[in-house]
Amino acid sequence: MFRLLLCCQIVLMVSSVSAQARKTATPKTAKQNTCVVTGESLGGDTKPIEIAYKGKNASYKGKTVKVCCGGCVAKVKANPDKFFSKVYGK
Repeated sequence: MFRLLLCCQIVLMVSSVSAQARKTATPKTAKQNTCVVTGESLGGDTKPIEIAYKGKNASYKGKTVKVCCGGCVAKVKANPDKFFSKVYGK
């Protein structure tokens, strides 16, 4: 009987920890409706460009931001932490 109760407690603890981890997980791609550089609306006639993070900040690894044009791509690549922090926070 003791083993059964112990197993039930372990299952409950593991399930609550995994549920908490799912709630706090940050998505790899944030829902973005505007260009991270200009603030202009994304969509319309042109397809947004997604840029993957290539800097040194571990909290942005594997994440992307969207921009409206090639000029904005260059600005994000020149200072990725500035623009990724706008979307994902610090």
